Amino acid sequence: MSEITDNLKHFLKVQSLQFDQARIQATKQADDLGITQFEPRMYFIQRRMDEILGVYSRNNWGKKDIDVYYKNNYVNGLCYPHCSTAKKFAKEASEKTLSRSSLEHIRSLGYTINVVPLEEVSND
Repeated sequence: MSEITDNLKHFLKVQSLQFDQARIQATKQADDLGITQFEPRMYFIQRRMDEILGVYSRNNWGKKDIDVYYKNNYVNGLCYPHCSTAKKFAKEASEKTLSRSSLEHIRSLGYTINVVPLEEVSND
């Protein structure tokens, strides 16, 4: 369990560093373009960070949600990651599916876990 915790802490630290680097880069670009008024500047920085980080929806800004889906495998219902963040958590925990303990730890980090109906899951 401590290895999973250490991996998740490392993942969140890397994610935080990427966020900080994107903010610095976007702020520098706003400075280079001479955008000084508060609202246009903040809008530009936010949109530029979205592009840098690969987040294209303003609705997702600052949310800590992951999407998962459940699929029956023989007797057990297994929890599969659906969104990129959930897949990163599974990868960091060296799991293909998310275990109950991993889900509890992710919740303890402040994430909301959304269950996507199996019918909406495309076959990747």
